[in-house]
Amino acid sequence: RQRQMCIREDITRVKIHKAKQLLDKNPDMPLKEVAELSGYTDYSSFIRAFKNLEGITPTQYTRKIEE
Repeated sequence: RQRQMCIREDITRVKIHKAKQLLDKNPDMPLKEVAELSGYTDYSSFIRAFKNLEGITPTQYTRKIEE
């Protein structure tokens, strides 16, 4: 069971890393598209995972990029 949690967390990290790469290259990309391209079928899950991992929402992340 603990091994499954680690694998799940690793998958989440990879997905969020992909999302950040997409946002870095194109901050204007719609977040729903970013979610889909990074492997999320559920937009709410994407937002929650991003915030849990990064401490900020994807919208806040894109604002930081644009500063």
